[in-house]
Amino acid sequence: MDTDGFLHIGAAEQPADWRERVSKAAAFCEEAIRQGEQRGGAVEPINSERLQLKFARSLNALPPQLRYCVEVLQRHVFASCPGEYALQDCYALYSPADETSSVARAPQKWHLDAIRRFPVGALVLRGRRGTEFAAGPYVDFAAGVPDRTLDKWTASLKQINAETWESDSVEEWEHFSGVLHRAQLVTGRNELDEEECDWDALGIARAPSAAAGDASIFWSNKVHRGPGTDLGEERLVLFCSWLPVELQKSTRKSNYKESETDYSYYDSHLEPKLRLSGRAQRVLARQSLFRLDEPGAKRRRRGS
Repeated sequence: MDTDGFLHIGAAEQPADWRERVSKAAAFCEEAIRQGEQRGGAVEPINSERLQLKFARSLNALPPQLRYCVEVLQRHVFASCPGEYALQDCYALYSPADETSSVARAPQKWHLDAIRRFPVGALVLRGRRGTEFAAGPYVDFAAGVPDRTLDKWTASLKQINAETWESDSVEEWEHFSGVLHRAQLVTGRNELDEEECDWDALGIARAPSAAAGDASIFWSNKVHRGPGTDLGEERLVLFCSWLPVELQKSTRKSNYKESETDYSYYDSHLEPKLRLSGRAQRVLARQSLFRLDEPGAKRRRRGS
């Protein structure tokens, strides 16, 4: 997992009663979603136009139908990820069978969950296909980056509570650009003959075609996305994440039903930041007018 950034676990690799347990978990979530939609409470749309059902942040506080599944995923996490972790988040994403929106049916945009990597588990409760990953290794944003710099990149996230947000951080994009080669994410050259990463052209890592009961364990900063769904297909995926214990101790604890898709909660959440804001694009466009001829030379405007 340290080299690929993800691990697929088929239902056949799980306990003998696994499919029955998964079916009960799916039924529980579907009923909770139905009740939530009627009451206008726990279920809410997110920026991918899928529905989200949020649960408590404590393993012991989860309903028994879900707790068993989360415990099994957690055992895989602890066996595959070095370090000591504790459950930090649990929620389900739902695409109903009668959904017709092309945005909701299309694959989600490529994204990262966090700038500090932590393990995530995705269990398919209903539907076909699992989380898709960009071909190549994970992108470890935190490698060699001081905490103060990470805090600077994510400072504006602490005050944002919106359905969608795009990055204003040129520094974050420049840092990410610096690891494109290492992450095998360079897809070609643009009209200025500069190397670029075209997210729509990214190769997808080969993986089994997931079905109900199959799961993926992956690092939060592995470039990934949710797959598309067919018309008439119902899709329900349970997501869990585990935070390093030392980081969790310094994080505000709450059992309030938020999730890491609430941008104002976790200072390290970066899901939408692979899309540059207009401001960041303009800054980079201005920077592209300058070049450095040789080490130590002053920046000069191209064509001068």
